[in-house]
Amino acid sequence: MSFVAFDPVNTDVLAEAHASLSGGTLALSTAPIAARTCGPVQKVTVANATTAMTPLISGAGVLPSAVPGYGAGGLQIDSSVTAANTVSVQECNSTGADIKPGPLTVNVRVIQ
Repeated sequence: MSFVAFDPVNTDVLAEAHASLSGGTLALSTAPIAARTCGPVQKVTVANATTAMTPLISGAGVLPSAVPGYGAGGLQIDSSVTAANTVSVQECNSTGADIKPGPLTVNVRVIQ
C-alpha cells in the first residue's frame, strides 16, 4: 500500500513534484466491520492510473474524523492502485470492538 505525507506548510512542494490525475468519488460501505478485520474491497475507476502511482483519499466535503466510526481509535482507510485504471479502497478496524461506520463519501485521486 502507498501512503503520502502531507506538509501543510509546504503545499507547493507536492504540487511541483507530482502530477495528479482526475479521479472520482466513492461512497464507502456502512456495513458493520468486526474487530480486527477489514470490510469489503471497494473499487473506483481513475483513468490512466497505473500500479506505480500513489492514491490520495480525502473526505468529500467533510473531514472523515467528523463521521461516526472514523477518527482517533476508529477505522482506517487503506488504498492502493491495484490494476490499470483501478483504485481499491478498504476500511479496516484494528480495534477490539465492532464498528458501524457512518456514511462517508471520499474523493479518490492518484499522483505519479
